[in-house]
Amino acid sequence: MFVGAAAAAASVVLVASSVWRRRLRLSYELWQVLHTVLAAVAVVAALVHVLGAAVRHVYLTRIALATSALLLLACLAFAAIQN
Repeated sequence: MFVGAAAAAASVVLVASSVWRRRLRLSYELWQVLHTVLAAVAVVAALVHVLGAAVRHVYLTRIALATSALLLLACLAFAAIQN
């Protein structure tokens, strides 16, 4: 349950820092690093949460694997775009 809460909290802080970057007086460079770290934390924590739920509930295994595969593809596509 902790990792699900961590994913949600990282997502909320990510959105808040994006919306209020200027009001919070974050430089663009600092915001960009913060945004990248928070996004990585949110994605990894969500993945751990989904896989953990699948282990506890066997019928969720296919859904967890499909979600994980889609998430991995999205991460690979994002990495390809960045390079």
